[in-house]
Formats: sequence, structure tokens, C-alpha cells
Amino acid sequence: MTLEFLTQSPTNTETKQKLSTIVKQKTEGRIFLLTGNVSAQRNDIAADMLLSLIEWAAESKNRELVIWVGVWVDFNAVNRAREEYVKSNPGKSPDSFKYDENEYLTTHKVADDLANLYVQAERKYMDRKPSPPVITPTIQFWGVKKWHAKALGLSGKGKEFKDAQCAIFGSTNFSANALGGKSFELDLYMDTKTETGGALLDAFIRKIVPLLDEAKTHNLVPDFQNIVFLKIAEWQKKRS
Repeated sequence: MTLEFLTQSPTNTETKQKLSTIVKQKTEGRIFLLTGNVSAQRNDIAADMLLSLIEWAAESKNRELVIWVGVWVDFNAVNRAREEYVKSNPGKSPDSFKYDENEYLTTHKVADDLANLYVQAERKYMDRKPSPPVITPTIQFWGVKKWHAKALGLSGKGKEFKDAQCAIFGSTNFSANALGGKSFELDLYMDTKTETGGALLDAFIRKIVPLLDEAKTHNLVPDFQNIVFLKIAEWQKKRS
């Protein structure tokens, strides 16, 4: 298939179906999941989707899952701080309140939601297996400030997103609402099985790779992966 338009709606979940098809492939390599947000509320569907990716990664030591997720400024916290500033400084305008965005990032909230989702998927994975898995899935967690580009790509072993053999681009977030058909989304699938498809995929990748490079240089959240791993340990303890 060169090109497919995928719809997500309350009655049609083509993106979810296509993702299922991709992870059933026996390809060795990396799956990159780029998403603007995650959701840990009412997330059985999202956990099932992550489960399919974990299972794919756990089937071979030559597979890896790389998750990029957006981390945003908590403007509710900013507004509360602004109100306190005005109370403590009579006569000062709210507009005179200055703040450092890095102090109000939702880093721990996003890491906690992602860890919660991972542990739910991990539990389902363990329940499906008659014995513990031999291979521990290799997973990277990247937190990126203001990241909102959404895509899923499959590349070869040790390869980057720019080397993707197939990819889904579009509006779907890795959240319960989007994956469960609670919102209307339109995505685009393409692969390299035909010359036309390969050219289209290359055109999309040439646009998104500079975003990835810029984000890596300027917008990565420090120590995000370690924070997620600590949160995973906390959730594993809670659910044990």
C-alpha cells in the first residue's frame, strides 16, 4: 500500500487497526511514537495500544520502542502564582509578574501518567504470558518541551526516525480519547513498498526531522527518562 487515509471516530478506528497491523510485522528495529500528550484516566484502550508496542519490543532483543511526549507549561499553576504575586505586592499589575517556564513544566505529571500507563500495560502483558518474559523490552522515554507533532514510524535496527520504512502521520494523540474514538481524527499512513509511497514518505520525513533535531538541541526535558523509571517503580509497588 502506498497511501491510506485513516479515520478515528466513535464508529471507525482505522488508525488503531493500522497500528495493530504494523506491530504484527516481524521486522526488527525501532518503533518511534511521537505524541503531544498521554492520558492516564480511563485509559484501558491506551494501555492496550501501549501493550501491543511493548509486546512487539519484547519479542526480540533487536527491537526497541522510543516514545517522545510533549511536556507543557502548567498555566493553572502560573495563574495561581500570579494571583499570589498580586496579593503580596499591592498596586502591582498582574502583567508585571514574570516567571521562568521551566519552573512550571508538567514534567512530573506527564512522567507519572506515562509510568501509570506503562505499568498497566506491563501487568496485562505479564498476565498473558504463562511465565515471565525472557526479554525485557528496551524502551526510551523522551520528554520534549512544547512537542506537538504526532507520528508513529517503524525503522530498522539502530536506525533513526528518518530511516522509517512506514509511518503514520496525523492528529491522533496517544490518549484514551483519541484512541477510543471519542474525538474525530484524520491520519495518514504511507510506506516504502512502492516508489510513489517511498517518495511521499521521504517528503514527510524531510519536514519532521528538522523538528526532531531542533527539539533535541533546545527542548529536551533534563533527566526525563530517569524520572519516568522512578515513577514506574512507584506504580509497580502500588500495584503489587
